[in-house]
Amino acid sequence: MIFAVAVALFAPTRGDVFFTGLDDSAQCALARSLRRGAPLVARDDALAGVPQDALPLVLYRPHTARKSRDLAHQVDLGDFSSRPFFQPFLPLQRAFLPGLPWLLAFACLALCFRHFTVEGALPRLAAALATVGVALVSPWPARFCFSPYSEGPATLFAALALCLSFSRRRCSSFAVGLCLGLSVTFHPTLSACALPIGAFAILRSGRARGVVALAVGAVAGLAPLVWSTKCVTAPYGDFLNPETLRSMIAASADIRSLAVALAAALPVAAVIVAGACAPPLRAFAARPAVQNAVTAICAVAALCAVAAALRLQPMRQAFLYDVSGAGVCFAGVAALCAAAFARRRAATSFLVAALVASALPFLAVQGNERFVGLWSLRRSLPFMALVPLASALAASDGAWRRRFGPCAALAASCLCAMVQVVRSPMAYDGGAERGAGALVRRLEGRLRPGALYLFARLGEACPVAGAPGREVFGINDGTSNDLAHEPLSRWLLREARRRPAYVVALDEIDSPIVDGGIVLVPEGDNVRGEIRRVFGKDLGRRMATSLSSRTFAFLRVLPADSPDGAAALMAGSTLRPDSALPFGLGPGAWDVPRHGKTGRWACDGASFWGPVPAPGETIDVDFAASWWTRDGTNAPSQSLRLELPFAGECSEAVLDPRPETRHGRWRVTRSPDHSVAGATYGDAKSDDSQSADGAGPAPATAIYRIRASERYDENGFPPALAARVEEIRFNQPRQR
Repeated sequence: MIFAVAVALFAPTRGDVFFTGLDDSAQCALARSLRRGAPLVARDDALAGVPQDALPLVLYRPHTARKSRDLAHQVDLGDFSSRPFFQPFLPLQRAFLPGLPWLLAFACLALCFRHFTVEGALPRLAAALATVGVALVSPWPARFCFSPYSEGPATLFAALALCLSFSRRRCSSFAVGLCLGLSVTFHPTLSACALPIGAFAILRSGRARGVVALAVGAVAGLAPLVWSTKCVTAPYGDFLNPETLRSMIAASADIRSLAVALAAALPVAAVIVAGACAPPLRAFAARPAVQNAVTAICAVAALCAVAAALRLQPMRQAFLYDVSGAGVCFAGVAALCAAAFARRRAATSFLVAALVASALPFLAVQGNERFVGLWSLRRSLPFMALVPLASALAASDGAWRRRFGPCAALAASCLCAMVQVVRSPMAYDGGAERGAGALVRRLEGRLRPGALYLFARLGEACPVAGAPGREVFGINDGTSNDLAHEPLSRWLLREARRRPAYVVALDEIDSPIVDGGIVLVPEGDNVRGEIRRVFGKDLGRRMATSLSSRTFAFLRVLPADSPDGAAALMAGSTLRPDSALPFGLGPGAWDVPRHGKTGRWACDGASFWGPVPAPGETIDVDFAASWWTRDGTNAPSQSLRLELPFAGECSEAVLDPRPETRHGRWRVTRSPDHSVAGATYGDAKSDDSQSADGAGPAPATAIYRIRASERYDENGFPPALAARVEEIRFNQPRQR
């Protein structure tokens, strides 16, 4: 009961990650997709309906091998087949076995308590305290084992194999092999830790029968990984193919460091297997002198490996900045106690030293990725979880009643755990995005079957894009601010003529927007939500939280030349002289932030809808706008002109490069006897057509575009911005 209470209180809640845009959010998106009934391998019919020129705009990294519209699935643009980009075992576990991490953690704690327990009231109390201390000695295993990282269940399976390797039951060898195989299946990098644990289990059994049982269990545990690699997905290549494996090792420093660790461990494992199958070698290894010599060699080898690794800058970063918690300090103390108190000093010393050495590649990768924050900290999970656990089990593998040292060392872990609870309590909280789930559910409640939805950013679309039969897309970050969105406008225009289509903007929008030949009309209330994030970059240090708000506006796409589109524009503006009219943001800039100011940035080519002067008439178009660069002294002036929907003349307006709002004017003259091109409402040649509400004649209207001589080209801002426009007004037309 005490273990269940400890896990329930301090282990984090199981929560999804929605909007981070990293691998953890992709794993959660795939889990939600599988929970809704999506197959692992299928054809993406929704993506197949996107025009070829618009495909790069709705794909993540369209020019690389990882083509995806929801981060979770990889798409082949040849036949539009879709399959998971990552191995699907973590999403499958989160979708259909959500309690598996809890079960594995409880089994590990129960085996620890059984191993620690001896007769007598005090030893049992010390064993209970030590078990709780092992569970909470560091916040990071508790956090990452229950978070959406493949290292979580992989490390828990390895930890269970480690606990079982200290058992003397007959079935333990097979169970150890099965757990190690499943650990590697969830995350192949755990093979660096699986080899030492498997070798230790063979040393403990000391029989050829145990070697065979462990090998059979390992094959059974690895079978899902082999099947998935051959039939479902191979994210980074088919590692079962020698040529592909060689290219993977040559291309990635991370894989190369893991390959070096495995190459160093395989000969040692081979010697251990040979010794387990040869009785003379077993007898020789059991001598006290040999045990002491092996213990000393293991300790020196571990120290040399750490010293050599610290010569690398990433490793120094990992040690000096991250691995500084009380849990690791206790691991070192317990490792020293292991050699003095263990029944089999050589075996336990080898285990602890080998796990320390095998953790070095993980720390090197984590040091390289330290700038990413929490996402990279999970690299240290095998070290932070397995080394303290192995040290505690090794230190207690002796006679409690005759030795006070193991009891004191294990009980001290509880004190270390309390230090971590006080030092960084937020690390035990697994809610990486509190409030995001409720926000996504509200978004899903707004989606209509059979409708098309285009989010202004791909990352915001991913949480709702993976459901079967759902046509939800997002504009990728690489092109979200380019002028290449005209293919999307044409696609939306085509789709809007035959079914409901929506643009989901990340802003509060309460008036119609014109973009090329489409009108974006707000429909329904905006969807709002607040998300609380936990973040941090250093292990063993305090974590922080941030609160962000998100607003989603659903904009119905209507053809500008349709009665509904024209009526929406008429409802958004009275079209009286001197009235402010709704204007568009230009291709693709639907979500450009306001930066705390009024108005909106308009792109070069931005559209707006306005009245058409009669042939031979002149109309003044007044506007309030501003334009600037960071270096205002050397920046050129901005020249804005109108692209007219009819033949005529238009003056240019000049804006100084200062962030003050300036008033400008275009003087537009329409040539006599020339028709209006493009979408119009009403009759461009006469004023006798009816308005949308039937209250009187509808004026002739058409779509204008803003053209700029300069573009805002500063880092971090869209390159096509022309000006921040606050107001556009059409004055009374007059005869030329």
